[in-house]
Amino acid sequence: MRIDDIDIEKAWKAMDIWKCMACYHKYFDIAIIATSDNSHYINLIDVINYNPKLVICEKPLCNNLNQAQKIVEFYKQKNIPLMVDNTRNFIPELRNLTKEHGKAISGYALFNRGLLHSATHIFGFFRMLGCDNYKMRELSELDFRVWVLCVTFEDGFIWSEERITNDMPVPSMYDYHMKYVVENAFDFLEGKKPILYTGEDALKDIEECFNLQKNMI
Repeated sequence: MRIDDIDIEKAWKAMDIWKCMACYHKYFDIAIIATSDNSHYINLIDVINYNPKLVICEKPLCNNLNQAQKIVEFYKQKNIPLMVDNTRNFIPELRNLTKEHGKAISGYALFNRGLLHSATHIFGFFRMLGCDNYKMRELSELDFRVWVLCVTFEDGFIWSEERITNDMPVPSMYDYHMKYVVENAFDFLEGKKPILYTGEDALKDIEECFNLQKNMI
């Protein structure tokens, strides 16, 4: 494995950790923004200068609506494709739910750990399934993990996911989600498939988060 980074000192540190080669590059095909949420915006702005063929950013795209709108517009102007790693939108098992069980009739979600950080997952998931009949609630006052996500389909099947308390494990299907992100990136660059969750998708879900926040006030 080789670590490529525009900051050679960071590449060397990664090389020591992962026991691999390190290189300095000013130009690259794919840029990945996997930093803290509040640094996405500045990194997304900076990477435009390198004109990559694809940028992959962890969710949420940005920490506020204004920044997200600017990023989507900048990338559109520069014609740089933007993919956002919203986990559930890349996993085949979840993408195929409507094929196997018909229309998503209703959805329900409880969550904490931050509106943008958590609710963007939920909005992206519901929108992927075409589920526009749902209820959501943020439990910000709790100091332990709360994550309840439930969708009912027209054939009567109920898909659900629950993590309450900090010790409950993440479902095993999420262990492989990055593999599906990479596959989608490769297929996109090869002209075989569209991006499954774009910057525009991320912006829509951030807008929904702020609409939810207004309704909770």
